[in-house]
Amino acid sequence: MMAPRRMSMAACTIFCVRQTPASICFLERIDGRGIDEFRELEIFFGTDWGCCQVSLGDTKVLAQVSCDVMAPKATRPNEGLLHINVELSPMGAPHFESGRLSELGVQLNRLLEKAIKDSHCVDLESLCIVAEEKVFNLRVDVHVLNHEGNLVEAASIAALTALSHFRRPDVTMTGEKTIIHDPSEKDPIPVVLHHHPVCVSYALFNNG
Repeated sequence: MMAPRRMSMAACTIFCVRQTPASICFLERIDGRGIDEFRELEIFFGTDWGCCQVSLGDTKVLAQVSCDVMAPKATRPNEGLLHINVELSPMGAPHFESGRLSELGVQLNRLLEKAIKDSHCVDLESLCIVAEEKVFNLRVDVHVLNHEGNLVEAASIAALTALSHFRRPDVTMTGEKTIIHDPSEKDPIPVVLHHHPVCVSYALFNNG
């Protein structure tokens, strides 16, 4: 079971307006919320490290972080690896195609990489086991369960929360021998995050 933790986060969506010659009268948003009402944010953590589900209103996103050991890039021999993968399936919205990443999926994947990977949010040097030989490779899988708006915000919160919640195995060096400990032997280690970037979308009406 996932235990809920409620948080407050600003998020915007489209609302209906009626324009008059003198002023603009705001009515209400399409989903019934007032102008100053945000979507309710809930975060549920799974039993596995790095597993969480984010609910932002009716939008639901599941994120799971996993890791394995790989050889580092030749250009960055003392840094670990980080990959982000977004899955949009028909379960999230009828217009999503199974097995084919749409333009929205590509854009969402790039936004998450810019926000988390390109901003150097994760300390990749802390993922190095043996320089030029072995590093941890982190993979963040983001699955859209239901798309009802604010998808970018929900996905970025889910990915960041999953990384904060994740624990990698501890490592011991004995001479030239590398021992990767099972969590039952040694407590796993949290991922080092330098900052916590979150994507926020907004809209401008009538040229601001």
